Amino acid sequence: MIDQPALELHLGRALGHPIRTPLPFASEIDLTQDCGRSLRDLMRVVMDDIGNADSIVRRPLFAEPLSQALINAVLLTSGHEYSTELHSPITRHVSRRPVKQAIDAVHAHPEAGHTSASLAQLTGVSVRTLQAAFRQQLGISPMGYVRQVRLENVHNDLRSGIGRTVAEVAHRWGFAQLGRFATAYRAVYGVAPSSTLRGPAGESAKRSPRYDIM
Repeated sequence: MIDQPALELHLGRALGHPIRTPLPFASEIDLTQDCGRSLRDLMRVVMDDIGNADSIVRRPLFAEPLSQALINAVLLTSGHEYSTELHSPITRHVSRRPVKQAIDAVHAHPEAGHTSASLAQLTGVSVRTLQAAFRQQLGISPMGYVRQVRLENVHNDLRSGIGRTVAEVAHRWGFAQLGRFATAYRAVYGVAPSSTLRGPAGESAKRSPRYDIM
């Protein structure tokens, strides 16, 4: 259960202005559209593992981003009076300051459970503003940038032999779904993560992308 005050607080932070409460929601959610399918898939991840006390979804690195993703999916999928505003892109130019601050925070503590909401709160802007700034300046979302930094940390750990298995290292850096992780890793480094773990012979010349704030 996600309580309504949590949804309303998250919505206000996403939009960057107060909202009228209590906020009425539509009685049904369409799980056949993009946001609805994302909500359904997230719920499956939670329901499959939440009963296991040792599950990785209970670890702070997973739990906070996962809960924020669930709230986002509910807000984007449920009908309410702010739905149009929430789905509308920000087209005005956003300054470089919040992007620089968020990047510094991610590199200072890549092991933290960063979310778009936590980074936006840190930089003093709304979630939508931070997302627009990242798109404008780097062509990537805040969480996309976090994933790239964590992929680089996985890569470094695998090359250094820190961790006995790929799964161990991937979980350490916040990747719960190993299939998607392996696909993302191969897209960046050109090889499977197991090839990096086996040693330099399996290495690729590809490296993590570097983003310059324009």
